[in-house]
Amino acid sequence: MVEYGFEILLVNDTSLDNSAYICRNLVKEYPGMVKFINLSRNFSEHSTVMAGLNCVTGEFTVIIDDNFQNPPSEIIKIVKKDTGRL
Repeated sequence: MVEYGFEILLVNDTSLDNSAYICRNLVKEYPGMVKFINLSRNFSEHSTVMAGLNCVTGEFTVIIDDNFQNPPSEIIKIVKKDTGRL
């Protein structure tokens, strides 16, 4: 079994709830693993995704929207299918 390191990059496009506060706390709780970008305004979904993609450092990137249309449990299946590893 191949082991992977990972990072979690959270991007907030000025949601009206307390998302930014929660994200900042996650960065403090998991330093080095969780990163956070807090945009100054809503630039549209595609621009928000691109802001995140410009900051990732890994070999693979999986995009998950906050509505979980693509559940995190599918990440392992995606990596295994695309790489044949895992």
